[in-house]
Amino acid sequence: MMHKTIFSSLATLALGIAFWPSVVMADGLMVPQPNTSVYETGQEAVIYYENGHEEMMVSSSFRGDAEEFAWIVPTPNIPEVTRGSWEMFVGLRQITTVAQNDYTISGFGDSAFSTADYISEPAVVEIERTSVGYYDIAVLEARTTEGLQDWFTDNGFYYPVEGEYILDEYIDAGWYFTAVKLNTSELSSATSSDVTKGDSLPLHFSFDADKMVFPLQLSQVARLYNDTTTTSKTKLKNNVDITLYLIAPERRSLPGFTQRYSGFISGQAVNDLSYGTDGESLMSANVEEQYVLTRLSRSFPVSEMTYDLYPREEDNTGLLNDRVRSDARTVRIWWLAGAAIVVTILLLGALMMMARDSKTITKND
Repeated sequence: MMHKTIFSSLATLALGIAFWPSVVMADGLMVPQPNTSVYETGQEAVIYYENGHEEMMVSSSFRGDAEEFAWIVPTPNIPEVTRGSWEMFVGLRQITTVAQNDYTISGFGDSAFSTADYISEPAVVEIERTSVGYYDIAVLEARTTEGLQDWFTDNGFYYPVEGEYILDEYIDAGWYFTAVKLNTSELSSATSSDVTKGDSLPLHFSFDADKMVFPLQLSQVARLYNDTTTTSKTKLKNNVDITLYLIAPERRSLPGFTQRYSGFISGQAVNDLSYGTDGESLMSANVEEQYVLTRLSRSFPVSEMTYDLYPREEDNTGLLNDRVRSDARTVRIWWLAGAAIVVTILLLGALMMMARDSKTITKND
């Protein structure tokens, strides 16, 4: 079942065009062209989860020559993919960066995909094809790893045989795969410059899930790429900085991650964080509900990206930034009370002066 999308992409694996050198990204593996240099710099993701439905937006940052790259995104159910927005990340950075926060708790064109050979193969079923911005996207249901590997090969993706056991696990669990490819023919010169500097368009994925999840396991395949294909110009970081903004009815935590922020946020405030090109909110939070916004971060070792992340539910007592919000509210209340007192005194003084002047005039008369 397709759902209205709000956010995007779980831990994404970017896979490359015909044995090209690759660089790990927190949400997957980004693949540059031969003899190019790419430096991954960070990862941010927003996850909104409620009532068995997850919406996620992912932003990956890198630097270097990467005019073409591709992702494979695993999700537990069929996703709907739409355009993301930088506005969401800007708003959440502003909310979660506070002065007192110095304490922590540790349809495809011919240039994109070929359909000639695999369309009739029962091993892989194409659920949907679409284009989002300058991305060409295919949502796949894979019934065998061999069939999925054939699809990758037919469509210019490379996945190492040594990592097939990871695909086996996802396929056995009934997960789906979203293939994302950059269509450079859709890029203007200005946009192309932004992309090669790492400022790529965020994507939204919306899907049903039993638990909040950030799929990360495929990222370990980056080591297999770089063991055999890395050139002297390709830089593989040992650690990747990951920042997660988690929005749910309860606070969330992850082992090894530092809690930078946790505080209440209204459903209306969540929806006001970002709007699409149609003027509609990219969020679908209940405006009558209150949520908890949790910001988690970690410099994640690539060698440990061997499992998917399932943020744990925590109680909402003692939120890091609840005190900050209360203090700010208290300051405003006292300021308003003080202002009211000052105004009252001035009014009383004015009335007394008017009364005195009135008596003086009467006496003189």
